[in-house]
Amino acid sequence: MDGFKMVVDGFVFTDEKTARKACQEEDSIQYVKDRLDMGNPRMVLEMYHKLVAEQVFETPIGLMYLKDLQNYLLMTPELADED
Repeated sequence: MDGFKMVVDGFVFTDEKTARKACQEEDSIQYVKDRLDMGNPRMVLEMYHKLVAEQVFETPIGLMYLKDLQNYLLMTPELADED
């Protein structure tokens, strides 16, 4: 073990490749947030499905963002009948 240690958004990574991926995911999340209209639940649902289908996120950083989107969608009354 080479002693690599990097913190990204509160998560400690000991693998450099995964840490770099987490940084990339952090940038991707910011890109999505800048363009996603959270006031439009249908748009959020479409983006959520796209991100999951394309397996954009793999690290805890990205997976936590997906979980945040999922929680938002579950709490949105107008999407109550959606899968």
